[in-house]
Amino acid sequence: MINLGALLKNMGDSSGAESIMRTSLELCTRILGYDHRSTLTAQNNLGLILMDKGVYEEAEPLYLRSLEGREKVFGKEHPSTIIALNNLGLLFAKKRDYKNSEKNYKRALEANERTLGEFHPDTLTLIHNLGSLFREKKDLVNSELFFHRAVVGRKKVLGVNHPKTIISMSNLASLLKKKGDFKESSKLYKTIVISTEKSLGKKHVKTLKSKQSLAVIFREMECFDDAIILLKEVIILRREQNDLEGCSSSLTALGTTYLRQELFEKAHEFLNESINIRRDLLANGDKNILGSLVSSLNRLLNLYQKTGQKEEMEKVELEIKALSK
Repeated sequence: MINLGALLKNMGDSSGAESIMRTSLELCTRILGYDHRSTLTAQNNLGLILMDKGVYEEAEPLYLRSLEGREKVFGKEHPSTIIALNNLGLLFAKKRDYKNSEKNYKRALEANERTLGEFHPDTLTLIHNLGSLFREKKDLVNSELFFHRAVVGRKKVLGVNHPKTIISMSNLASLLKKKGDFKESSKLYKTIVISTEKSLGKKHVKTLKSKQSLAVIFREMECFDDAIILLKEVIILRREQNDLEGCSSSLTALGTTYLRQELFEKAHEFLNESINIRRDLLANGDKNILGSLVSSLNRLLNLYQKTGQKEEMEKVELEIKALSK
């Protein structure tokens, strides 16, 4: 029954999985007892489902009971116990209870380092998770430290082209960009572009996303020609794939690059095309595009302010105001 619940969860049937898991937990507890392995697994699995659904207050006591039982049955440094600690760390992070999240992640990390070693893939996952946690806490110093450890470890163990290595590199590159360290960020993004091209192909959505991220870094470094070359390449491929949302993002990035150069005619052309795509997407029911549309309109507003087009400014201001209600 536990396996059936896990299968339903993997198939996307969260309601069916939850029902099966609740029944499984009830039967295991009644027949096998609180500390039986199957009961502890059922507690953990139901906790996972509830966490995914955002029902954190119900998931937390399940995770705590599962952790307590695993420590009692398996010991504090058993892999199953460490998994429970990691799950609690993730749950507390989602609840924005960063103090308890850090406490559980660090307990899990210390146990993994002692039992598996600092370069074991599970240890590196915990190191990466701590990087993410510190980023959420706005502790950029510690976030950079842990992301850097994850990148070094994953490159060594998994290779530079492995998806998990690319994720850690992307997070570190994004963090460095936020800190204004564009030189180091650009180095990482260049590596990410090469890795995604090798592992996923030149036309893959993640490859195109990494190229656009690199182009934005080039823009911040005022390497405008390099940024424009990359963005035009990405736009061509996204047009071929009929990726309207992705294309509008790249068009806005390109328009913004021309705006930074005060090439207003070209900036207007690409910003306007992006805005029209996003207007159409919104009109067709894509409410998630609203924030992006407002962002593009603000950049167009900036262009009109720079060029003194008061009537056009007023029109855009009215549209932004209407969209922001």
